[in-house]
Amino acid sequence: MMHSNGNIDLNQIKENDNAGIQLISESKPHIESNSIEKNCGYGIEIQDPSKPMVSGNTIRLNNYQIRLEEHGGKKWKTIQNSNIIDGENDVP
Repeated sequence: MMHSNGNIDLNQIKENDNAGIQLISESKPHIESNSIEKNCGYGIEIQDPSKPMVSGNTIRLNNYQIRLEEHGGKKWKTIQNSNIIDGENDVP
């Protein structure tokens, strides 16, 4: 997603060659109640200055579950507590 404010909800996002969901350039979507698994890269990659709302997702079996850049690290605790995340993350 690029410059997007949409909703991603109730999806099964799996087996992509890169990230399941990639956010760039001030994206502010709501990502809720998805199953995000078995993607070759990240389950969700959040690049600065994107500010998504991420909750109720199951994120597992990806190379890395969540990737945050420097400023995204401030939201890590909220993302971690609002989702089921099983596996390694790339968080500052």
